[in-house]
Amino acid sequence: MPTPNIWAIADTRISSLDGRESAVPLLNEASKLFSLPITCVKPGRDGFFSERYFSHSVGFAYAGGSLIALNLYSALLPLLSNLASLEETPPRLDEVALFVSELLRQFTISRNQYLGDKSCSEIAIFGYCHMTSRFRVFHLSPDLSGGSFHIVCSEVDASEEDYVLLLGDKKPEILADIQARRSGVELRSIQWWRTPKITISGVVENGAYPTIGGSVQMGIADERGYFPFIVCSPIAAGSPPTTMRYLGFEVWDTFDRVGQCHINMPGMA
Repeated sequence: MPTPNIWAIADTRISSLDGRESAVPLLNEASKLFSLPITCVKPGRDGFFSERYFSHSVGFAYAGGSLIALNLYSALLPLLSNLASLEETPPRLDEVALFVSELLRQFTISRNQYLGDKSCSEIAIFGYCHMTSRFRVFHLSPDLSGGSFHIVCSEVDASEEDYVLLLGDKKPEILADIQARRSGVELRSIQWWRTPKITISGVVENGAYPTIGGSVQMGIADERGYFPFIVCSPIAAGSPPTTMRYLGFEVWDTFDRVGQCHINMPGMA
C-alpha cells in the first residue's frame, strides 16, 4: 500500500480567446499549483499573539481565469499565514475552503463588473486536515443558475483509489483517456497509480488541445504539508540522461543557484 498522499498535476499554459474562435497562448510557463501556508498563533507570555502553535500547508490549484485565481492566491498568503486564536484551535480544511470560496466570489464579482464578461476560476483546496485526521479535497466552482452568481464549495470523496478530480478544459476527454490507460495495466501497479500524470503529460506534449500546453507542473500533499516537485525528463526521448525542469525552465541552465545556495526541490520523472 503506497504512503497516503495526494498528487497534483497541471499544465503551465495560460490562453485567451480574445474574440477568436480558438484559444491563443499567452504564457507557457505559468504556475497553476501552489503551496498555501496556514499559520496560527496564540497569546504568549508577553500578552500578545506571539506564540506559534500551528504551521501547515495545503495545496491550491486553479483552472480558468488566471487574473482572478492569482490575485486570490496572493491575497490568501498573508491572511492564512496570520491567524490567531485564544486556544489551540486551528481551522479545519473545510473552514479554510469556505473562506477561500467567499474571497473567490468577491474577486470574481469585482473583476467581471469592470470587463463585462463572465470570466470564472475553478479552485481545488486539498491536503491533510490535522483537525479531522484525514486527507480532504474541496472543489470550488462558479454557479450561474437561478439568475444569481455564487461559488459552490463541495467536498469530493477522494477515498476511492481510482478517483481523479479534473479542473478546467476537456474534462470528459481527459478522464476517458485516464480510464482507458488504466484498463490496460495491472491494478494498483506503479503505472496504474501514475496514469493521471502520464495522461496529462501526454496531452501537454501532443498539443491536441490549444488551451492545454506548455509543460507539466507537479506537487504532492502529505501529512507534513504540500510540496512542489521539479519534473525530471529525458534530454532525448528514450535516452538515460535527464534534465530537471520547473515550469518548463531547465533548472541548471536558468536558475539553479541563489547566491551561495542551490535550488533543493525534490524531483520526479
